[in-house]
Amino acid sequence: MAVAGYAVIAHTVDGGDHVVVPNIVDQSVVAAHAMLVQQGLELGPPREIYNVDKPKNHVVAQRPAAGRVVRTGRKVHPVISVGPDLEQAPNLIGRRIEDVQEELGGQGLFQVGSLVARMPHSSEANRILGQDPAPGMRIPRGTDISVLVSAGTGARGFPMADLIDIGIEEAQREVEQLGLVPILLRVDRAGAPFDIVLEQDPPADVFVEPGDEVRLMARTTADTAETWREIRVSYTVPESTRGPQEVRIDAAPRGGIPWTVYPRPEDLDEMGRPPRFRSGTRITVPLRFRDEMTVTIYLEGERVRSYQYRGDDDPIINNYDPEGDR
Repeated sequence: MAVAGYAVIAHTVDGGDHVVVPNIVDQSVVAAHAMLVQQGLELGPPREIYNVDKPKNHVVAQRPAAGRVVRTGRKVHPVISVGPDLEQAPNLIGRRIEDVQEELGGQGLFQVGSLVARMPHSSEANRILGQDPAPGMRIPRGTDISVLVSAGTGARGFPMADLIDIGIEEAQREVEQLGLVPILLRVDRAGAPFDIVLEQDPPADVFVEPGDEVRLMARTTADTAETWREIRVSYTVPESTRGPQEVRIDAAPRGGIPWTVYPRPEDLDEMGRPPRFRSGTRITVPLRFRDEMTVTIYLEGERVRSYQYRGDDDPIINNYDPEGDR
């Protein structure tokens, strides 16, 4: 029956009145136009959106979808990327880190990144001394901004030691002797030596204070139950006719209670409302886990995707339709 069905479709298509719509997603506008003309179709008026994943002037989506059988001469309407939504990086220098985190979270444009380095300085404690990217640079929405913050004149800070290429056990002992907390993160890097520090955060010479965490990245043979993994979960807001949409990201360890990792309290506006994002906006959340963890993404309150992490295995990804059925 399947063969017979295919024969009927093929006969209809070969008859000249109908053709199969090609897949023009990921193609440039010029290449997409050529593919459609070759099939006897036309490129319809495009709709443009910001998109961080597709290069400028490349197709993000199409209507009708690829594989549909349509009459010759039909217009295929593309959604075209105009590239990332660029904004000028704000000038954070001289401001208090708490005020900046609250303001950026409310705007939903940028956020203070995970790298917040502190150093003794004559400035008031918690004043921002420097930032990367620099003020005024045009960068994509959602970019993390790393900052250097004053720890005040009475800080007990000191420059971080260089632990790269040192054995894990020796590096952990040194971190503990400095009054810092070592966090071992497993990385999968083919060809790298085992049980040697490959990367560290904070890096060498960045000022730290007693009690700060120091992440040591290594390709290790240590017991997986004692090893942290570090991941970055990203989600790009899909196109919608409803305008900006709300995104929530929850995480739960094995057998644990889920908690919301995004938005954080500081991401809410002054009315306590979560930020809303235009289509094409990419949201990235860094996370750590030990043994197992499930990350679930909600769009407008509806579950749309989940990631199941277990040890060093690739995550199991499930996508869900708006009604919640996989």
